[in-house]
Amino acid sequence: MNDKEKKKIGLDHFAIIISFVALAMSILSFCDVRKHNRLSLKPHINFLVSFTEDKNQKDGIYLVSNGPGPAIIKEFKIFVDDIEVDFAQVDSARRILNRLLNLTDVTFNIGVLYPNNVIQAGTKILIIGPEKNPYDLSLDQNQRIASNFKRLKICVKYNSLYEKKDDICEKNFQVVNH
Repeated sequence: MNDKEKKKIGLDHFAIIISFVALAMSILSFCDVRKHNRLSLKPHINFLVSFTEDKNQKDGIYLVSNGPGPAIIKEFKIFVDDIEVDFAQVDSARRILNRLLNLTDVTFNIGVLYPNNVIQAGTKILIIGPEKNPYDLSLDQNQRIASNFKRLKICVKYNSLYEKKDDICEKNFQVVNH
């Protein structure tokens, strides 16, 4: 084997090593981009209790999507004293909820989330709240709403666009500043 052939074999091996290094760097770069995409589209869901003097906003408990990506609802449940309220029919659920909360003289707006509902980033959805503004209700009604909201537990299971599962379950909702 002469010097020219040795150099050619050496260059061939060097080219193969460079190719493997480039392939490894491409794989690492792909993994970083994928991780970045998952984080940049990760939903973040929380609850907000809002009772304001603003007549244009309904008062109550809201589900808020604060993350940069949409949340795909997988399961939604409301409990009163750890008893699940069945939302198969919203009107009957409203009556059951009023009875369980001992608030038959207050009509509630109820928002129900069904599996595969998509909650976009920046969205605020009313889950439960009095139909009338608290300032239009009696002091007794407002006090009963505040004390009975503490008996609620709301659970939501959701996925990101990348099928990453997450959930939130909160109870003892505090109503302040009637």
